[in-house]
Amino acid sequence: MPRRGPSRADREVIAHLAERGLKVSPAQLERWRHAGLLPPNERRGCGRGSTSELAPETAEMAAVLARHARQGRDLRLAVVDWFAEAGLPQPGRPAVPEPPPAAVHAALVWVSGTCPVRRLIGEARKARTERDVDAFYSVAASAFGREPVNPIAFDVDEMRAAILTRRDMDEDLPSRSSGRQAVVQLIAAAGLGVDEIGTDAFSEALAVLFPALPLEDWQSVLGDFHRSAQMDTLLKQLAEFDTLSVMEAAGIQELRQARTVLYQLSAVGAFYRGYALLMPDTAGLAALRARVDELGAAHLLMMTSWSVTRRTRDFAAGLDACLQPWVIRLSDELMEQIASGPPLLGGPDGAHTAEKFMADWLATIKSVAHGGVDSVENGMVSATGRAERSLVLDAD
Repeated sequence: MPRRGPSRADREVIAHLAERGLKVSPAQLERWRHAGLLPPNERRGCGRGSTSELAPETAEMAAVLARHARQGRDLRLAVVDWFAEAGLPQPGRPAVPEPPPAAVHAALVWVSGTCPVRRLIGEARKARTERDVDAFYSVAASAFGREPVNPIAFDVDEMRAAILTRRDMDEDLPSRSSGRQAVVQLIAAAGLGVDEIGTDAFSEALAVLFPALPLEDWQSVLGDFHRSAQMDTLLKQLAEFDTLSVMEAAGIQELRQARTVLYQLSAVGAFYRGYALLMPDTAGLAALRARVDELGAAHLLMMTSWSVTRRTRDFAAGLDACLQPWVIRLSDELMEQIASGPPLLGGPDGAHTAEKFMADWLATIKSVAHGGVDSVENGMVSATGRAERSLVLDAD
């Protein structure tokens, strides 16, 4: 029996996406529908005279899948990208509908469960002999051999002053290799235990990755003499690290809240880092920066801001963290500062509208740059646009 061609509804979807420069095939649409990512086409009429009609939102759902799904890529990664995109406003574009909740949960649990860090912690916890421990370190070093682990070790005020005066930063920034070694040590601490790797090695790793606190201070708070009951509790929680169970138990509303928290923290981190890159200052931004410093959250926020602009797994890892109650409380604190403090932009005199803000920023860059201004401008416009969109998110 000859195979029937695509339905009228599928032809409509294909044509609609083609107008937007997106190419999909009837087979792709059927595969996505079979995976529960597209609704079935509605049928009108009965018997041989029935026809299929396009279900509401189907075209937009197919469009987002066309952007993120590609041959050879696990479809669950595309679902995570879809979930990430649905959480952002889309000025001038149709709103991205939410993906099916069951598909979101299944995809995030899978990504979380296959996280390389979690796998390595599991390997460390299975180690019983010195040979097992040596094998763990060898595997961990290889796993992170090509990872772009860059510690954020600059002070935003010092960096801004250095750029404005065209001088080199005096501080000795940690290398990428030291960042990778620090990550391996933190994984070892979670898997083998802090006592097994030694508090000195643990302190050095923390000082590399979270340089807001000098090594001497890390050694002091982690040392046996000064260690508090609260610190002992934190170290115990590290030894019992397992966010997979939290992800497995999360409902769709909790996942959407975590996404909002991730974008909010990312936006604050982007604004905080932007000050070092000559971003104009306002009373609202200065107050927000002061609150971040008071909470000791600067480096955590800057690293969080990178998680939403990198790979799919980085977004999922950030989402993992934002399910934790203390991260949600941090976001609430910062959103309260934004809501009750001076406005970040604008104001009664309109002195800092978004347009003027960007114009002033680019003018400052041009006045101090030696060359290559265009590429710097484009990167900053993109980053600031993402930050501004993130800050207007409403919690689901």
